[in-house]
Amino acid sequence: MAVRNRGLMLIVCSTLLAVGGLSAAAPYHDEQKQLERMAQAYGLPLHGYGRFGALGLPGGKLIPYTATGKREPNPWAVSDIRGIFRDCYPLTNVRYGLKHRNTDPGRYRNYPLLMAVYGASAAEVRRSLVRVDFCGTMVLFSSRNGAAAALSRVSAEISQDPALLAWVRQLVRRDSQAIGTWNWRTIAGTTNLSAHSFGIAIDILDRSSAKYAYWRHTSGNEQAASFWPRFITHEKIWEPPSGIVACFERHGFIWGGKWYHFDPMHFEYRPEFFPPGSRS
Repeated sequence: MAVRNRGLMLIVCSTLLAVGGLSAAAPYHDEQKQLERMAQAYGLPLHGYGRFGALGLPGGKLIPYTATGKREPNPWAVSDIRGIFRDCYPLTNVRYGLKHRNTDPGRYRNYPLLMAVYGASAAEVRRSLVRVDFCGTMVLFSSRNGAAAALSRVSAEISQDPALLAWVRQLVRRDSQAIGTWNWRTIAGTTNLSAHSFGIAIDILDRSSAKYAYWRHTSGNEQAASFWPRFITHEKIWEPPSGIVACFERHGFIWGGKWYHFDPMHFEYRPEFFPPGSRS
């Protein structure tokens, strides 16, 4: 069964890479490299090797590379390391069709890991939040695992580009709620905690745009919305400037605009997807 599942993983990744000649931001299909990336990204110890390995959490709990026979009841929640790397996170833009309905690179999260690293309750996460000046707007972000420092670097890089900085500041001048960070809440339609709960995500949205900024908003019916390519084109999806996306990715953030279940306002600190040498 393990060999068969790995083959499926290879097919999914190969399919995504075929869309527009994409390049991946993390080592895929190599179990040990994935474990090493997780250990490096989160400062946690490794136990064992390859598909039989695991990532150690404080208190002695282990997250296995492969959780045999265990399936999470909620979408985008995974119980092992392999599930986090289910889809390749592409470094170029994507155009999805219906055949990619289960392609959400980077959106799969292991909640025991996030809780161990960033906090298991709103009160614990809150104690680790710090104020970050993001292009002139003060926001709250987690000080743990380099998240706030990474957001500060994104801000510094955007601030060096007059056009990008002007875009952000004009957006905030028009709408003081255009930028949002920490919020302990679940993802709409699920019982999963949002990445915003852990202080590792930032939303940037032009709410005056008539374009779609979230996949669920394409239809009043969630089931119909999951087939959005049938009735809307990519041109009707709102996106921030590509330069903004590139700045975030260079500092370890994934972008929700690269998910089939698109969320283009969303940037999330996920350093495991950006090994050294991939952020230039």
